[in-house]
Amino acid sequence: MNFYFILIILISYLYGSIPFSLIIPKTFWNIDPRNYGSGNIGAANVLRTTGTVAGIICYLLDFSKGLLGAGLPILLSNFGYIKENHWLIIFGALAAIIGHCWPIYLKFRGGKGVATAMGSIVTISPKIFLFFIIIYLIILFSFRYTSLAGIMTFALLPLIGYLIKYFLSNRIGLSEFLIFSMITAIVIIWQHQSNIKRLLNGTERRLGQKVKVDKL
Repeated sequence: MNFYFILIILISYLYGSIPFSLIIPKTFWNIDPRNYGSGNIGAANVLRTTGTVAGIICYLLDFSKGLLGAGLPILLSNFGYIKENHWLIIFGALAAIIGHCWPIYLKFRGGKGVATAMGSIVTISPKIFLFFIIIYLIILFSFRYTSLAGIMTFALLPLIGYLIKYFLSNRIGLSEFLIFSMITAIVIIWQHQSNIKRLLNGTERRLGQKVKVDKL
């Protein structure tokens, strides 16, 4: 169990650390998103600096980090290498989120963690994810701030999980999910400190607002 625990954490963190939202724009569009917009290497900043196609690709790749982190323990248990362990699912998911936010490949300066955390949630509980994404989209299209939608929805995540606790029995326990959701909410809000300041002073960019860039 110790070997697989280390393996899950290591793979989840290292894959989570891959800066897709830097690699994709620089490789195919010759644009470094760190030099424009919010300077963040996340799908939202790629969307406003590089375009819709690049933004969607980067979002899906960042989303896949959470899928892998939470899904690897499930996959190993399905193949009989380990017994199903809810805490391993939580640790794998958190390792992927931490890898995205503090990647070893970029001196621990990464993204905000929203897409990766979403990938973790859909793996842990698709039903919770359904409620989560509905609330996220309502906030997003009401105010058109991706940062505000992420902050508010993740702040509500522990409550969302608690209110639909009866749907959790097929994958993970309530106490494990509450710990995962609270830690994730703290990480997401912490990573959005600069966005919160811009929201308060009215300088945060809205969804779809483009940024003029000069290719390298």
